[in-house]
Amino acid sequence: MLKTLTLRSRQGFTLIELLIMILLVAGGILWLLHTNFTSLRVAREARLRFLITKGVLQYELEFLQDQPYASLAACPWTTVTGTLPSVIPLTSQLPDVQSAIIFNEFRYRISESTPDIRTITVSISWIDPHGRRRIQFLNTLVTAP
Repeated sequence: MLKTLTLRSRQGFTLIELLIMILLVAGGILWLLHTNFTSLRVAREARLRFLITKGVLQYELEFLQDQPYASLAACPWTTVTGTLPSVIPLTSQLPDVQSAIIFNEFRYRISESTPDIRTITVSISWIDPHGRRRIQFLNTLVTAP
């Protein structure tokens, strides 16, 4: 008694099922690669923004440190206008990025911890590409000569 094999009685997948599975797996892999490269680009932009704003803050902080100690009187937050560039384009650093850092304000504060030590704090704020306001701070201690 021989059984005849029919197409329906065999175990396995059909060619159509295999093609659909390969397309789904390939689409998933492409999606993962796309999100990975997008997140790398966003992280690179964020790092560049951080480094640029830190450089601007460091420059302004060094300017204040170079002032005579007697002229660094304690003062509340003071907004400085006209000293910073209002826009720093990022296209020169990252050719594939079409955005810029748009600074809103630069502020500094001088506080007196002791008669011989003053703390200078500088801050800068800007709007990120998503419309959120970002602030970065940097501070240092200045001692009397």
